[in-house]
Amino acid sequence: METGRANAEAKAMAQADKMQSEGKVIFSGLEAQSDEVMFQAHLQRDTELSRIELEHEQAMSKLRLEKAKIANEVEASKFEGIMQALGPKTLEAIAASGMETQVKMLEGLGLKGYLLTDGQTPINLFSAAGGLIKK
Repeated sequence: METGRANAEAKAMAQADKMQSEGKVIFSGLEAQSDEVMFQAHLQRDTELSRIELEHEQAMSKLRLEKAKIANEVEASKFEGIMQALGPKTLEAIAASGMETQVKMLEGLGLKGYLLTDGQTPINLFSAAGGLIKK
């Protein structure tokens, strides 16, 4: 009778261990599926985020380019307007006048950073830079 009981207990323990092992296998499979779903979701999110960032950068680059183009057009129009307002005779007079007069005339026109020379007069860049710094 004891052997039958021990035999039944052993079978019951073996059956419990078998069921527990099968449960662990099923749980591991479900956990792997869950990890795969999470990985795919993160991958899809990261891909979409990268696409959106790229589109944003492209749009911002396009806007910066348009802004620079408009600024260049405005500057060119401004320069053209100044040159037309001065007229060729005034430009000739500026080119023929002395350097101090040229500087004063250009300052009066609001022009900065322009250098006029007749092409024959050497320019001392060291003294020119010193003159700019003193101002």
